[in-house]
Amino acid sequence: MAPTLIHSTLAQPKWLSVLCFSILIVLLFFAKSINGLGPIDDHQFIKSLFQGTPFGAYILPDLGRFIPLTGQEYALASLVLKPTANMFHIIAGFKTFLCGTLLLFAIRLTGVGPRVTGMLWVTVVLSVGFANASTRLQIGEINALILLLIFICCALILNSDRFQVITTPLAVKLVGLVAFALALFYKELIFAFGLIFAASELIRAHRRPSGKFRSEIWVLLVLSLSYLVAYGVWRLTQTSGSYSNFHAGSRWDILGLYASNDPFIVFVILPLTIFRLFLITKTPSRYTLSDSFLLAASGYVSAYFVLSMYNTYYLLPAYGFAACGVAGLLGSKDITGRFRPILFAVIFLGWLNTLPTAFSDFHSLRSIANNHFQFVNFLSQWLQENPLPDKEPRTLVLAGVSAGNGVEVMISLQTFLASLSESGTAFDIRVTEPIDNRIVNSYHGLEASSKYLAKAGDVVIFNPFQKVTTTPPMLVPSGREIFRSRSEWSPSRRTLLERIQTCYEKPDQCKNAFLGERIYSGYAALLKTRSISLIPVEPVPLTAPKYEFVTSPLASRLVTGGSTRRLVEIKNVGTEIWPSLGRAEVGMYVSLSYVWLDSDGKVALEGDRFALPEDMYPGDSAKILLLIKTPEKPGTYTLALSPVQEGVRWFYQDHGGRAREEIEVYAEEKGWSNFFQDFFSYLQKVPE
Repeated sequence: MAPTLIHSTLAQPKWLSVLCFSILIVLLFFAKSINGLGPIDDHQFIKSLFQGTPFGAYILPDLGRFIPLTGQEYALASLVLKPTANMFHIIAGFKTFLCGTLLLFAIRLTGVGPRVTGMLWVTVVLSVGFANASTRLQIGEINALILLLIFICCALILNSDRFQVITTPLAVKLVGLVAFALALFYKELIFAFGLIFAASELIRAHRRPSGKFRSEIWVLLVLSLSYLVAYGVWRLTQTSGSYSNFHAGSRWDILGLYASNDPFIVFVILPLTIFRLFLITKTPSRYTLSDSFLLAASGYVSAYFVLSMYNTYYLLPAYGFAACGVAGLLGSKDITGRFRPILFAVIFLGWLNTLPTAFSDFHSLRSIANNHFQFVNFLSQWLQENPLPDKEPRTLVLAGVSAGNGVEVMISLQTFLASLSESGTAFDIRVTEPIDNRIVNSYHGLEASSKYLAKAGDVVIFNPFQKVTTTPPMLVPSGREIFRSRSEWSPSRRTLLERIQTCYEKPDQCKNAFLGERIYSGYAALLKTRSISLIPVEPVPLTAPKYEFVTSPLASRLVTGGSTRRLVEIKNVGTEIWPSLGRAEVGMYVSLSYVWLDSDGKVALEGDRFALPEDMYPGDSAKILLLIKTPEKPGTYTLALSPVQEGVRWFYQDHGGRAREEIEVYAEEKGWSNFFQDFFSYLQKVPE
């Protein structure tokens, strides 16, 4: 009986089930904590469900997209309940829970031991692709994976020695085939699984007549071929464009991206599939269902490689076949000897390497959705309360965003504002970076725009989707802040190997790398009160610069080789203009920095440069967040904060103003407790 099979599969060992379900419950509550719609994809809900109109199907001839079921679970829920962001994310959380449960069940059906099950399970559930697909809405890959796992479970049940306990094998076959048929309508390339898996199983049946799950294999093959033919005819007769043309890149670049994002697929599944092909060609008796799983997964991955398309979650549907294929081989003891621990090590280390990236994506996507929803609600109200004279449209400038690949961010902002009763004629959206993808830009019917320089009265918006990373200034002379998210930063997206490499090559920058490369996941808006000249200030040597600081004192004692963040307000009290590009570049531009002076007045450590947000005229003030590193040797030093004009002078050497503090720098014995303390304090640090 099926219930007996399910119970015997999941019940033992109990610690594994408890661990897996605990992780899934945490992910479910994590999803519930998201109470906002993100700017990417989710604006489709605003255009439809939140306005009481049909959601429709994703059949886009002009893009060659045919995924009609994507997002339909939210549309069905909206027929019963009032659509809310929180409700949609709860649905996404339950999908995550279901996917994790099915994955655990499928891996256990292969007969593999609990340790391997746990390792393969976390490799999928705590992967970068799963983090992205389960946190964002309208990602068809998570739905496709759920349906494919149902198909895989049915294949494993029918192929296993426990087949006799199933009194209704026809029902199991139908469930598997229906699940696969539905998966075809979530991602176009799903047919590759069916074709390759069916072909592999037919070959296996021919070479091993005792194989099971035979009749339905022909149905699966016909089903996949029928979809392929129908889709091909539709592409040839109905479509006018291809989605792959929008984002296709170099195949070597694509392979490198997948290698860092999906090491389990690239470094385990693809080589293992090649090895198994060579082996079963020589020894047909070793041909198993697991080999068919591996071939299906590799074929799907190869299709994306051929199309030169990359996204963090594109390969997620292949993880079900991949994990069960590896589990089946390990469970059958077909992989023995020295190869077994090597395979274990590669899987574990690959997962461990990408775990910080997955955690960063979980954190940042949650933060972005919540921050975005708060921001658009604020901006809509602010535009209504602060109209321009004669009802002229207010220009909204997306900082660091380019025309082309940034089009969806522009469309999203426009959609959300319009949904909040803000007339589309009340604002105009511009970007600060020139066009970088003319195909995308022309598809959306937008004119190619050049780099836009904000003027007085414009609202400059700092957001997470930037081509050129531009962090919101704390204070600039030409504007005033009108909005800033309460939580703005997420952990850096570096892999564990990249972190270790940085700490090994530059131990003094280990902690600074974590602090300095955090991801901006908030929103900020700056109202420009003064236009910036189109002609930048020519950088000439300054003769008598003068400045003043407003800053809080540091602690009197700091640890060697450490770092501390400090918000500094600086004012130009001289008569000269300080030239700045708004970013650190070579030239006679003025930046803010610091030096540590030893007891003899000599420079012991020269700090990094922190760019001024813009040219600073006499009387201008700006706030800048510094990351101050401490010397490696213990001792008593003098910390001097100062602007610096590259190749000309440090301002602190003149008498125009000084900010000096005497600080004791001491050596601290490091241990694991210090490491974890530093790590968690880094996660919690948010600029004030």
